[in-house]
Amino acid sequence: MLSNLLLAAASIALLALQSEALPSYPNAGAPLKVMSFNLRTTLANDPCPSGCWAQRKSRVQRLLSRYQPDFIGTQEGAPDQIAFFTNELKYLSFGECAGDCQWNERNSIFYDSTRWQILEGYTFALSDTPEVIPSNTWNLEYLRAAVLARFEDRQLKHTVCMLNTHYDITRGQEQSSLLVAKRLAAFCRPSDTVLVTGDLNTPPATPPIQYLLNQASLSSQRTPIPLYETLTTAGAGGSTWIGGSFSNQTTGNKLDYIFTRRDVHTCLRDARILLDTFDGFTCSDHAVIMAEFALGTQSHCK
Repeated sequence: MLSNLLLAAASIALLALQSEALPSYPNAGAPLKVMSFNLRTTLANDPCPSGCWAQRKSRVQRLLSRYQPDFIGTQEGAPDQIAFFTNELKYLSFGECAGDCQWNERNSIFYDSTRWQILEGYTFALSDTPEVIPSNTWNLEYLRAAVLARFEDRQLKHTVCMLNTHYDITRGQEQSSLLVAKRLAAFCRPSDTVLVTGDLNTPPATPPIQYLLNQASLSSQRTPIPLYETLTTAGAGGSTWIGGSFSNQTTGNKLDYIFTRRDVHTCLRDARILLDTFDGFTCSDHAVIMAEFALGTQSHCK
């Protein structure tokens, strides 16, 4: 009898030790916040007080402090704006300029390095020669690029595969979607939470967006990695374009997006168009958009 009790006690102790050794993921919904943010380049020389970077950067700081995103996909980053994020905010960045950094944008992925570490990544041109930066074989109005990287949660060991980009205003959008989907499918792993952020400069019903959603073909091809658009799924429709007023009034079409892939470990909880004002003005000429996820659960998904 005593030996049986000792054996049972030993078994319970062993199970307790094993439970402590198990990773905490999957869990009941670890939060993940992601933003897409067209910064409005300082090269535009917008006037104060509404649009100059000297005024806007304090608004950006307050916005990020309010929402505390894990990842921010930014477009139109100029050198002084990138320096502000890396030197004065808590975020590290990944991503190269589309050309000479003094005159061309840098699309960056900013990430909270206290929680996430980068595993691998690269920047590629939106071009028929994506490895060549700068490169422009589609006669785009501006040099364009995308940044693609994988990250790991330091504690949970969950991985995120994220692409951030900025399509041209009028040209090469279909080619860009074909290239983005191809690169994303080849780079991301089955266990990754997949995220795509960007100012794609085209409305939701157009072929470049419908292709990413697997609702249309491009060049007789279906996307190799079907995605869904978080704002629409969460019921947050409407325009994301503000313009030179830097007000909280949007006009025109939705141009900014956060996409993700449906999987067993990523649950969309909410997505919003943020029109927060500080001292009467917004942070940019585009609305910032944000999606919130729970990792490790499919309960209460949109």
